[in-house]
Amino acid sequence: MALTDNQKNITVAVIAIAALSLGAYLFYPVLFPRPQFYFGSPSNITAFLDKAKVADRAVLVFDLTGTPAASAYRDSLMQCGVGLAGSSGLANLNKTIFALDGNSCVTVSGNSTRDNCIRDSQGKLLIVLQAGSADMAQFYDNAMVISMTPEYNLSCAINALNDTNSTAQ
Repeated sequence: MALTDNQKNITVAVIAIAALSLGAYLFYPVLFPRPQFYFGSPSNITAFLDKAKVADRAVLVFDLTGTPAASAYRDSLMQCGVGLAGSSGLANLNKTIFALDGNSCVTVSGNSTRDNCIRDSQGKLLIVLQAGSADMAQFYDNAMVISMTPEYNLSCAINALNDTNSTAQ
């Protein structure tokens, strides 16, 4: 049974739409990448604290992605962030605080998207708290990333940046 010209045109159109859809799905992330946090190069606590001493703005990010809603784990991450925000070592900084959960972002101004919050953090000192498989802090030129397990129960603070005995807990 031969296809009519109309059936051939419909078949070609369906194949073309399928090919365009597949191409858009595969290449969209390459052509339009999602914004990412800029941490800079791996560094050490001393370099990070030196940068924090002269910074005027910092962004504290509570990344709750992957933590169960209404859980002690999520509460611990947020409490750590509150401790950092109130630290004497960060008192000189204008702070922006937001919480990420998947593609959502909550700020004091209301709800936004993860991408918008990441864009708003560009060029600022970053302190990121996130769920992790080990309790640890990683330092970069422009960021400190704190990973916490559900068992973490210590305080979080950056104290006395203007002192030679500066510490990050």
